[in-house]
Amino acid sequence: MSKSSTHTSYLIIITVLVAVISMHMHDRADLKVTTIDRREEIELLEKQVEQLQDENSIFTSMLGEIENEPGGHEILEKLYNESKWSYKNKKQR
Repeated sequence: MSKSSTHTSYLIIITVLVAVISMHMHDRADLKVTTIDRREEIELLEKQVEQLQDENSIFTSMLGEIENEPGGHEILEKLYNESKWSYKNKKQR
């Protein structure tokens, strides 16, 4: 094999290696962006869960107060049954 063909072979190999490394670096950059996006989504979801837990706590407290008022149990039971009936009808549609 001549010196020039060996040189050309090395040049082709180096070019292929540079292309492979470049693609790998691009894939890593895309993966990093995707990871950052997912972290942001998770942080947003955690904030939403915390907000829902706070709201649930408030409503639980309010329902407890109503339950302890005269006639409160009956009112809550009526509202619960109406809501349950309404939910079943929506689900069947």
